Amino acid sequence: MQRAQVLGFLSRPRAQDAMLAALALTVSLTYLAVTATQAGPVVLSQLLAAVVIAVIAAFSLTVRRDRPTLVVAVTVGTEFAVVVIFGESDKGFTLVSACVAFYSCGRYLPPRTGWPVGIVAALAYSYDVPPPVTVVYAIVLIAIGQSARARWELNRRRHTETAAEAVHRERRRIARELHDVVAHHISVMNLLIGAARTTHDPDSSREALLGAELAGREAMAEMRGLLDVLRADDAEDSSSRDGAAVRSPNALHTLVARARETGLPAELLVVGEQRPLSAAVDLAVYRIVQESLTNVRKHGQGGRATVQLTYGPSTLDVEIVDDAMSVRRVGTGGHGLAGMAERVALCGGTFEAGPRAQGGFRVFAGFPLPPSTPKKEAS
Repeated sequence: MQRAQVLGFLSRPRAQDAMLAALALTVSLTYLAVTATQAGPVVLSQLLAAVVIAVIAAFSLTVRRDRPTLVVAVTVGTEFAVVVIFGESDKGFTLVSACVAFYSCGRYLPPRTGWPVGIVAALAYSYDVPPPVTVVYAIVLIAIGQSARARWELNRRRHTETAAEAVHRERRRIARELHDVVAHHISVMNLLIGAARTTHDPDSSREALLGAELAGREAMAEMRGLLDVLRADDAEDSSSRDGAAVRSPNALHTLVARARETGLPAELLVVGEQRPLSAAVDLAVYRIVQESLTNVRKHGQGGRATVQLTYGPSTLDVEIVDDAMSVRRVGTGGHGLAGMAERVALCGGTFEAGPRAQGGFRVFAGFPLPPSTPKKEAS
């Protein structure tokens, strides 16, 4: 558990920048101590000012991803401050901060901005030495940053395309499942209408026709969902079938029990009065719980999972939380999350997913339901 927490902390960009800033500060203070010892007596005010400059230069690295131009400007400014305090330039004092600043300029700025800003800053930074030397080093660092940026953009583009394909596959699967549900309703309608036609009892005929009417309404609702999927997905084939269309009420209990058998501590909580769900919502709930528990097993380490269904007067809230420290990050990977969001959107609901402040991960889906009708008391 401790190891997972450490890995999760170290994977955060802010933590990495803080460690980089601490490293730069350590190098600057060590260099300051060595040069001060070799130089003999040092004025205390100069020493304190130099420490403040080192802290400012190092602290600026914590915002290098968001404000690389500011970091470069601070680096150049600290070098001028060193000249003002000591009367001469000393590039070793701000060397680490300068290298990180020039790299960040190439990594986090587009080429049309990164190159001019970096070269101008390099010329200002090298005002007291032959410019070609510092500019060449700056160009190398900016080029390395631009290369890393290009690789990152390529990977992001590939991920976006893969995620879009995952959403399309999920739409095809939803369409196949809804097709089975609609076919079931139509078969029921045919049977009931046939029974009404052949029976000679008016009450039985009326009951059969009312049942056929109800099945027709349900079929229309499911067909609208099917058409929404097909309209949103261009030129998709409907070959190969996948899984059952309707899940039984005990399916979630079975799913959670199966997760416990595989070694994942999990529990299912149901709040409120359960009531029948449409096939689309029923399928979405099942798939979301299934995918969430799979993600906990894959990404969580040593944690527990809790699945809670909350039935309201006109809503159903599904929440899956775990307390494991995970190394996953929202936005990287997460094809399963894209599929979940797609399912919830097609049902007219809301979807949220992300890490919790106290550790672990949370998935939430809210579905609109028809208002529940109070049961009539027997007279």
